[in-house]
Amino acid sequence: MRRMDILPVLDVAQMRQMDAYSIQTVGIPGETLMGRAAEGLFTELAQRFPARTTYIGIFCGHGNNGGDGLALAELLWLHGWRNFKLLTVATETGKPFSANADYYRQRLQAQAIEPEEITSPSQMPHDSFAVKVDALFGTGLDRELSPFWQDIIRRLNELAGFTLAVDCPSGLNADSGHSEGAAVKADLTVTMGYPKRGFFTSEASELVGELAVHDIGLAPLADAGVQPVSFYFPPEFFRAHPIPERRAGVHKGDFGKLVVIAGSRGFSGAAKMVGRAALRSGAGLVRLFVPEEIYDVIAAEETEVMVNSYSPHQFEKRPEGWQKLKPHLQWADVLALGSGLSERPEMQEMADKVLAETSLPFIADAEGTLAALRWLKAQEGTHGRLVLLTPHLGELAKLAEKPLAEVMEDPREVALNLAREHNCYILAKSAVSFLATPSGYVLYPPTGSPVLAKGGSGDVLVGALAARIAIALRAAEADTSPYQGGYLTSDYYSLYPPELAEDNLPWLEGIMRGYALFADASRFAADFYESDESVLAGEVADMIDADADADDTTD
Repeated sequence: MRRMDILPVLDVAQMRQMDAYSIQTVGIPGETLMGRAAEGLFTELAQRFPARTTYIGIFCGHGNNGGDGLALAELLWLHGWRNFKLLTVATETGKPFSANADYYRQRLQAQAIEPEEITSPSQMPHDSFAVKVDALFGTGLDRELSPFWQDIIRRLNELAGFTLAVDCPSGLNADSGHSEGAAVKADLTVTMGYPKRGFFTSEASELVGELAVHDIGLAPLADAGVQPVSFYFPPEFFRAHPIPERRAGVHKGDFGKLVVIAGSRGFSGAAKMVGRAALRSGAGLVRLFVPEEIYDVIAAEETEVMVNSYSPHQFEKRPEGWQKLKPHLQWADVLALGSGLSERPEMQEMADKVLAETSLPFIADAEGTLAALRWLKAQEGTHGRLVLLTPHLGELAKLAEKPLAEVMEDPREVALNLAREHNCYILAKSAVSFLATPSGYVLYPPTGSPVLAKGGSGDVLVGALAARIAIALRAAEADTSPYQGGYLTSDYYSLYPPELAEDNLPWLEGIMRGYALFADASRFAADFYESDESVLAGEVADMIDADADADDTTD
């Protein structure tokens, strides 16, 4: 069954530990786990290709990953799916199978099903399959592939058809997330038990495709002595636990009050998109403060957002600028600072003043992260204040004072070090974004569409994050949820892993839910416009749906 909970992310050694404990200590036969894996594969395949006449090519290695493919072939046969070609690949004739794989090979033999053996890349078929099943290598691959295997994988990629990878795309290192010379490019990866650490890199995102995690009945993590340090919040979790209808009798203040300080000359669009996305994401009230130089443009276009102006030049020499902002900051639940702010000295001085004179939880984006880091260094931490920085990897390099190339090698470690040092949260934005927590965990939200690789997307994200954070914090402070049912109550937070108990769970919920809305909106926009090229960031903001379809789940 496809998992719909918040999932620990394991490295290869931890996954081996889980397998070994489940088989050797608990006594679950390896072939039983293999059969369960095949059931997950069959479920995903049959949902997408229900016709039993679908032409399927199953490419199996001789290890346990190949065994999963052999078990799938048997399951297809038993369910009346006969239009498949089963191929085993090895560098030499007669190479033995692993014990568990051989169990299923013999079962197939008993039904007179003999795989076609490939011992040379030239023997690879030229068929056009509806589905190609990649069961060549699993998660244990930790070396560069030989020319033989690189050629096999290249030819497999060249074959037409939907590609389903078993557990891990062959050739992908499940720890590092890098290709070992060549890797299968999958449309769907069905991984067993838990997602693997190496799936969450930019390189891996182009190979894994859609990720489905299936439960195969492994022993509990704690029993096996496995302690995860990362967690994945899959789309299925948010679909299984959607934002419910609002309770009767609630008012706009129940859904959070935001102050957004954003925009500058040449960057007025950033301010607009933060405000628009915040309202689309459910915020009750949004006050947008922009410099006087762009006020007329913003105020003329924004109707639901309350637009105010300030003069950044007044902050240093005269108190008027600060006095204008101060009462609104006292009114707000959350501050969002920085989108389109620029690095102009007067803008940075304004940001410094705001952060120093308020105790609001805040989100710092773009140039606001520079002011946030100055404040964090001056204060030597947050002292309990909730702080989220949302840099892209270039900005992360600047904050960490490291070369971008060094950050790109291991952005997770760089972000974690910053989060621990300053006791704040770092949401590092890239093709595969992640949240580093001060308690030392890495959390992965759902991945968005490639339409997000466009200017303004980060501003939309800030609005979604700020809205959902404000709503969750307001509910926690009031000790009551503005929604029907148990959402944002202790019952809901019991769904979170106990390892995250050190963190502020409403804060985490706001971040991860906000990102999920943003990611969903990017996919809705790509589908609606039938293009990744023409979608604008503002159109993604307009596609945010805080009541998105809760029925889009997979059993």
